[in-house]
Amino acid sequence: KTGSKVAIASSSFQRIIDAVVKGLALGSFDALHSAEHDEFGKPEPDIYIRTAAALDVDVHKCVVIEDSPNGTTSAKAAGMKCIAIPDPRYIQKEQVAHADLILNSLSDISEEVITKLLTS
Repeated sequence: KTGSKVAIASSSFQRIIDAVVKGLALGSFDALHSAEHDEFGKPEPDIYIRTAAALDVDVHKCVVIEDSPNGTTSAKAAGMKCIAIPDPRYIQKEQVAHADLILNSLSDISEEVITKLLTS
C-alpha cells in the first residue's frame, strides 16, 4: 500500500537479518529490528513496540505477520493486529488462535485484508 511502512522484527541476530535481506534481495525496509537489542524477546511485546517507535507509527495502526505462537503473543501484547501463517508441519492453528486472522499462505494477504483488520 502506498505510504505504508514495512519492517522486519525478528528474534534472529541483527547480522542474520541483514544477511538474509541482502542475500535474498528482499528489497527495502523502513526498519530492521532484532530482539537482541531488547531486554526481553518474544513473547514479550518489546520487539514490536520498539519497531513501531522506529517507524514512528502508533502500535494500534500496525499489522504483524507471524508464524509462531510466541510471535503472535508478542504482537497482541504490543496492542497490534496480527495475522498468523503457521507452518502446519510444526504449529497447529490452535496454538495461534489468539491472532486476529489465521491464513494458510502469504499469498492470501492483500491490501483489502490489511485494511479490514485495521478498521475492525
